[in-house]
Amino acid sequence: MLHAAERGSNLGDITAQLLRLLDWYGAAELQAAIEETLASGAAPHQNLGRLTLERRRAAGGATPPIAIKLPEHG
Repeated sequence: MLHAAERGSNLGDITAQLLRLLDWYGAAELQAAIEETLASGAAPHQNLGRLTLERRRAAGGATPPIAIKLPEHG
């Protein structure tokens, strides 16, 4: 996040995207994707993390995550 902040990126948007990826893929996969992205030497960006997650998912033969919106209980 520090690099994103230094570039003037919208931290709220990045946080929301990371939370969505966390919901879809889980903590272990998200952590592995972040570490892989950083180790590659690429500039950190949430889209690279998403692409890394998608590549890892496809390599493992898993189906794409599907977002399901449930109605709120009132």
